[in-house]
Amino acid sequence: MSESRYRCAARAGRARALRRWWVVLVCLIPAACGYHLVGESSLPGGVNRLAITVLDNRTAHSFLQSTVTNALVDEFSRRRPNLIVSVEQAQAVLSGTIQRLEAETVTRANSQTASQRRLVIYVSLSMTDKAGHLLWQEGDMRVEQNYPVSSNKTTSDQNRRRAMEKAALRLAENVYERLTSSF
Repeated sequence: MSESRYRCAARAGRARALRRWWVVLVCLIPAACGYHLVGESSLPGGVNRLAITVLDNRTAHSFLQSTVTNALVDEFSRRRPNLIVSVEQAQAVLSGTIQRLEAETVTRANSQTASQRRLVIYVSLSMTDKAGHLLWQEGDMRVEQNYPVSSNKTTSDQNRRRAMEKAALRLAENVYERLTSSF
């Protein structure tokens, strides 16, 4: 083999070795820092069976507790099949209260008419084990969702309802992530 081919082959070999080391480093550094994907950790207290009770509702919107509770059950079930069980079978119970629902104008079509509003839902949650010991608590979780306002009241009411549903879904995602976050 000629000397120039030998040098090219040697450079290619060094380049492959360097790429391998970069791959190893990229894989090891996040693990060394304790990095993990959101939602990978276990629930507080090592809970494997969780019940979610219907949230108390301090707002004037009678369906809101069902919307938020269903979103929580769906999110936890989607992320961890077989996690949600009845209160009798559960190692712990997630419960809480919808403290309030606020609506504020975000943009206006004119000085008298809103064109977009923002819903803000405030919730407090806690998880307790069978003996009643507190495993996790979040006192004032907040989630927001904007929605368009229409001159047609029915359309605006539907938009508001969809905004509540979207906010409930995002709240459920946030609760799951906070409950399973280990840092």
